[in-house]
Amino acid sequence: MPCTFIKKEAPTLFDLLTDIFSYKLKMSEIGITDLFIYKLVAYCKTHSLSNVTIFHAKQESVYGADIDLFVEQSSGKYLWFSLQAKVMNHKGVYRDLRIKKKSPQQWEKLKDNETKHGCKAFYLFYNGDYTVSPGLPAPALSDCQGLPTTKEYGYGIVERQYIDSHFTAGAARAAFTDFYPYRMDTLKRLLCCDFDNGSGALNEFDLLEIHTAAPYFQLYPIIDHLDSGIFANIDVGTFASRRIIISKAISDTYNMALEKDLLVLRPYKLEDFL
Repeated sequence: MPCTFIKKEAPTLFDLLTDIFSYKLKMSEIGITDLFIYKLVAYCKTHSLSNVTIFHAKQESVYGADIDLFVEQSSGKYLWFSLQAKVMNHKGVYRDLRIKKKSPQQWEKLKDNETKHGCKAFYLFYNGDYTVSPGLPAPALSDCQGLPTTKEYGYGIVERQYIDSHFTAGAARAAFTDFYPYRMDTLKRLLCCDFDNGSGALNEFDLLEIHTAAPYFQLYPIIDHLDSGIFANIDVGTFASRRIIISKAISDTYNMALEKDLLVLRPYKLEDFL
């Protein structure tokens, strides 16, 4: 069902940002990231999902990640995807991807995380259509479900090393078309498909190896006490402020065509998620 969620949510974000860009306005990646977590929690609650667990912590990872995403593969093991969020502006440019006179850069921190902990780092780009004409190029990269639609790139992902090589080659800035359509996938690739770990470069985790205790607070499902999380042998500074664990014990058979707007179906209060 998280697969179904992202198929609907990505075009929704794409349309929202497209509309915002038409007024030459901008959005904050922190706000969009929190909105994403809110909507995922709301979706899970509405559909009583038992294969998704969502956590939040009041801290920032020393490695620069905004979301730690653990997804169970068909092998029964979990892969760790470390996501650094960035939103484009109304010109299709990702501001502050490279910060002048700063060392290390974010992609270098993410590389350290990959090396030390066997995760896979991506930049999670929040995108809309900033063009007037002739429009954006057609998608070029297929995933396990075929060729995505353009609007599914509302949540686009680019592997950390492509960002690194882009700036190492001398680029002063990064824009959507520097990576799309040949270097950018959709977030759906991680939520709906097995990730190729044939080389064994990534660590494969058992569920009990994933840290879910302090400093994390469990947003979904709601628990009666705070000390029920699992401690893993890993340094606290590694943790992103948001952590999502997705198991594939439940098949994704929900009929999206029957879904109603979550905000109409059931309103939520902020304290439900704090």
